[in-house]
Amino acid sequence: MYAERVTSVVILSWVMLIAADAREPIPIWFPPPEITVTRSLGTLERLAHIGSDDPGVYFELSILYAQRGRWEQTQKVSFRLRQLEPNNVNGYLGEAYAWVHLRNPHKALAVCEEGIRRLRNKQHLAWLYRTKGDVLLHLFDRRNSARFLNQGEQAYRQALQLYKNTALAWVGLARVSSWRKQWKATDQFARESLRVARTARERALGYYFLGKAAQLRKDSKAEEWFKKALREHPKSFQIMRR
Repeated sequence: MYAERVTSVVILSWVMLIAADAREPIPIWFPPPEITVTRSLGTLERLAHIGSDDPGVYFELSILYAQRGRWEQTQKVSFRLRQLEPNNVNGYLGEAYAWVHLRNPHKALAVCEEGIRRLRNKQHLAWLYRTKGDVLLHLFDRRNSARFLNQGEQAYRQALQLYKNTALAWVGLARVSSWRKQWKATDQFARESLRVARTARERALGYYFLGKAAQLRKDSKAEEWFKKALREHPKSFQIMRR
C-alpha cells in the first residue's frame, strides 16, 4: 500500500476467487493502492509526455497504472518520481511494488535499501523496512530458505523500532510466527496490529492472523476470525478451496 491519501476506491484490476465451500481466505500481499486520483489517466499522460516536472503527476500516474496492473509503467513513473523528489517515500514504495509484480524481487529490495539510505523521516523509513520485510517473505515463500524468513523478521523489527504504530509490521511478525507454527506469538502480534490499525486492510489482516493462531492451536474459532477478516476488507483476499 502506498503512503497516505488512502480511500476505499473500486480497483478495476482486482481479481477475487469466490468458492462456496471456502473456509480460509488467502491474503494478497502486494495489492494495488486504494487511492483516489482526481485527474484522468489521459490528462496525466499528456502532462508527462510534455515533460512535466510536477512530482504529483508521476505519483498519480503510478497509482492509476498500478490499479490497472500496468506494472512496467508503474515502475517507470515511480522512478521518475524518485528523480524529481528523492525524499518522497511514495516513489520507493511504488517502484518496489512494481518490481515484485514484474517478478524481480531483488530489484524491489534494492529500491527499498536506497530509500532507507536516503530518507530521514522515521515513519517513512518504517514503511520502507516493512515493505522490505514483505519482499523478503515473498522470497521465502518461493524458495523456502530460512535466511529470508529471518531477514524478513529483522526488517519488521527495525520498522517497529522506528515507529511502533506500523500495523503492517506487526502483521509481518505474525506472519513469520505462523510459518514457525508459534501460535502464541502469532496471536500476540496480530492483537498488536489491531491495536494500532487505522485502515480496513490493516484490521482485516489482524483478524486473519488471529484466525491463523486459532488454527495452529486447533481452535474451532479460526473460521470465525477468517470470516471477520473477509467481511472487514474482502479485496485483501483470495479464497482457498478445501
